[in-house]
Amino acid sequence: LKISKGPQLIMMPDLGGRPEGEAVEELKSLGFQVEVQRAHHDTIPQGKVISTTPAPGTSLGKGQKITLTVSMGPAYAVCPRCSGRGTITIKQTCPECDGTGTCFT
Repeated sequence: LKISKGPQLIMMPDLGGRPEGEAVEELKSLGFQVEVQRAHHDTIPQGKVISTTPAPGTSLGKGQKITLTVSMGPAYAVCPRCSGRGTITIKQTCPECDGTGTCFT
């Protein structure tokens, strides 16, 4: 008679700040399914991992889905038509110069 101990659990690594490709490769090598979502972040550079779901340190079985949130960089940029007089978002018109975005001067 053999009694199962259940599935082998693997601890979720801390991937914060690592490049997307490196993080995806590591998770797949551990046997996880990976889904990537993107979000703006003011301090984490574009292409780097912001967070994971589930959180680092969580014990998981092989085949479970991990969601990586990867930075798209800041949501604001310097308005090219204002020559740097303000920062803009991508979605509205700059009141300062009529360029793309909302100018925060």
